[in-house]
Amino acid sequence: MTRFVVDASIATLWYANEPHSAAASVLLEGEDELHAPDLLFVETANALWKKQLRGEMDTEVVEDSLAHLLTAGLVVSQAATLLKSATRLAVEARHPVYDCVYLTLARQRDAVLATEDKRLSRLAARENVRIWHPERG
Repeated sequence: MTRFVVDASIATLWYANEPHSAAASVLLEGEDELHAPDLLFVETANALWKKQLRGEMDTEVVEDSLAHLLTAGLVVSQAATLLKSATRLAVEARHPVYDCVYLTLARQRDAVLATEDKRLSRLAARENVRIWHPERG
C-alpha cells in the first residue's frame, strides 16, 4: 500500500469532468492511504464553485461532491501544524504557502505527492519528494 498526499487539483478531478478525472479517480477508489491537510476542503470547494459559476457543474452536483469528499476517508492533518515549515519553504522557493503545506505534509508522512499542478510538481522534484500525476500515473 502506498501513502499519498492529495492536493486540491486531484480532489477537484474526482468530481469534475476533466481530461484526467478517470486517472485521478483511481486513487480515490484504490486501497492506498490518502492524506491531506484540512485546507484541501476549502480549496476544492472553491474550485467546484468556480466550475458552477461558469456553468460547468450544477449546484446540486457541487453540493453532492463536497458531501462525498467530506466522507471520503482521507487522513486529515491540520494545516496550522504545517505552517511554520511550509512558510519557510515558500520563502526559500518563492512559491505559494498553500502549495507548500501539501509538500510539507508529504515530507512528514514520507508520502507521494499527488497533484496535477505542474509548478508544484517541479518544486516537489527539486525537494526530492516523489510525485504522482494523473497524466503519467
